[in-house]
Amino acid sequence: MNAGYKEESFNQKNQKLKRSGNRLLTGFLLVFFLGYFFFFTSKIWMPAPYEGVEVTPFGTAIEGNDRTVTIDNWTYSKEDKKMEVIISIDNMAIDGIESYKWNIKSASANFPVKIVMETNKLVVLQINNVPNRWTELALTMNIKDKDIKKVERFDEIKIYTNDKLVKKVAHIKKKSPKEYEKEATQSRIESYQEQLRDKQSEQRKAKIERENTIEKMKELKEEMDFQTELEQQETQDKINTFMNEKDSLDTQINENEKIIQDLKEKITIQNNLLKNM
Repeated sequence: MNAGYKEESFNQKNQKLKRSGNRLLTGFLLVFFLGYFFFFTSKIWMPAPYEGVEVTPFGTAIEGNDRTVTIDNWTYSKEDKKMEVIISIDNMAIDGIESYKWNIKSASANFPVKIVMETNKLVVLQINNVPNRWTELALTMNIKDKDIKKVERFDEIKIYTNDKLVKKVAHIKKKSPKEYEKEATQSRIESYQEQLRDKQSEQRKAKIERENTIEKMKELKEEMDFQTELEQQETQDKINTFMNEKDSLDTQINENEKIIQDLKEKITIQNNLLKNM
C-alpha cells in the first residue's frame, strides 16, 4: 500500500511539473510573438520619432538671396489629410525672379505641393494626402530650372516645423486672394502680439534683476564701514562684478525697449492694413 501510494504521489507531482512547464513555455512563446509583432509593426502605428531639428517659429524672418521669407501661417487638417502654408516674401533682389519651386518633405517622404496663390509678396501652398503619422517637416524654397541662368548662385532656403507648431483645424478650404491676404495679416498680428508678450516678460525680469543688483551693491557698500582694508578690497571686487552686471542689464533693457516699441508699431500698421482690406 505504501508503494502504491508513493507511485501515485510521484505521478501527481510529475503531472504538476509538466503542467507548470507547459504554462511557462506558453507564456514565453506569447511574450516572444507579442514582442515580434510590436517590433515589426511599430513603424506603422507609432508616431514618427523626432529628429531634433531646429524649428522656425511662425513670424520669424528668414533671410537669404536678397529675400526675406516669413511663414505667416501653417495649418493642418487631419480629416482632410491636407496642409496649407501662407508665406510672405520681401524681395529686394534685382534678378527678376518672382516665382519659386517649393518642396515639403519629412525624414522619409516628399509631399506633392500645389501653389494655390502666388504674387510677388504672398504665396499660398497646399499639401494633399498628408499621412496621420508625421512629426517634423522641412519646407524648401528654390528657383525653377528655367531661372538657373539668371543668377550666379541661389542658396536653397529651408524652414523646419513640427506637429507642435502647426495649427490644427477641422477643415481647409480654398479662399479668395483677399481672404488669404486677410488671414496672412491676422496671423502676422498674432505673431507680433506673441513676440511682444514674450519681450515684455523678458523686460520685467531684467528690471527686477537690475533692482536686485543695485540693492546688493548698496548692502555691500554699507558693510565696508565695518571691514578691514583687505576685506574692503574683496568687497569692492564684488561690487565691481555687480556693477558690470548692472551695465549689462541696462543695455539689455534699452534694447528690449526698442524691440517692444517696434513690435507695437508693427501691430498698429498691420491692424490698419486689416481695417482697409
